[in-house]
Amino acid sequence: MNKQRKNQVTLILCSFTSLLREFDFGLEIFKDGSLVFVDGNNNDRYKVSAEDFQELYDKTE
Repeated sequence: MNKQRKNQVTLILCSFTSLLREFDFGLEIFKDGSLVFVDGNNNDRYKVSAEDFQELYDKTE
């Protein structure tokens, strides 16, 4: 991975992490590729499957 692209990935991850903290969410990542957002206020969980995430990504192109 070239240095510029690695820095861009780091920037994306920092932005994502900042948003999680701003909205008071934790994050769990499962080996099936699903993401679970954990509400810091009440511990509710919101699961996004890998397929749902891919579909969302595809729609933003």
